[in-house]
Amino acid sequence: MTQHKELVEPPSKTKVLLDEKFRGWDSGQVFEHLKKNPPPKGKGGGDSMDEHNWADAQSMSEDDKKELEKSIEQAIRQGSILAGKLKGTTARDIGAIPEPKVNWREELRDFVQSVTAGRDASTWRKPNRRWLAQGTYMPTPYAESIGSVVIGIDTSASISQADIAGFLAEIKQITETMPPERIDLLYWDTAVAREEHYMPGEYGSIVTSTKPVGGGGTDPRCVEEYVQKMHTPPEFVLMLSDGYVTDWPKFTVPTLWAMTTDQIAPNAINIKIK
Repeated sequence: MTQHKELVEPPSKTKVLLDEKFRGWDSGQVFEHLKKNPPPKGKGGGDSMDEHNWADAQSMSEDDKKELEKSIEQAIRQGSILAGKLKGTTARDIGAIPEPKVNWREELRDFVQSVTAGRDASTWRKPNRRWLAQGTYMPTPYAESIGSVVIGIDTSASISQADIAGFLAEIKQITETMPPERIDLLYWDTAVAREEHYMPGEYGSIVTSTKPVGGGGTDPRCVEEYVQKMHTPPEFVLMLSDGYVTDWPKFTVPTLWAMTTDQIAPNAINIKIK
């Protein structure tokens, strides 16, 4: 099952601290600043930073320092995410590509029919289930091809390496099941962090050539804005996400959301990646 981390709103009594002076600093700069400028003592004589011993920190091994820097960076990133202000530019690892979780041949059939009117054929290999209910044996329609497709992959901080690998596995199966005429692949968080463009002869290399980027908050309206600016609109938009978004976009083209959670996108077809 695809792993994901859920972003939840902090309880009403929880204070989320975000010091703007650290914006744009990397973890090493923050670490050095805190060593040279230790926070003041808290009430009762205890240190407000859990009594970190900076003398001991200086004698830490390189591995320990890297681990501590990673923890600090994650804490700063999480605070920015909760504030809803961070745009990610971090390259995201993919890892091993798992088996796809969605039967896209089944899921896409009816959806694609609604957006490829006039370019359909039919097959008698499977009877049309809608007509069977009325006692009539008719062929099932299918699309010989679909036009250009925009695929938006959520690379916000709540998306894990396993999630990204899982999303790419679904895309791989789509290209093998019903290849579009063109794919515009977008990686997004609060902005479109990277765009890649593929034609049919290049689909086999998507998994090995793609470079996911992101790691900030989650606002899919950036994909909506991207589509609005396209000279030729796509036949449909496919969004892959965990569904923990700030605001849902309002696409003017047919939209299919495939999500790892039970979130439901309005005005769209929704598929759960189990």
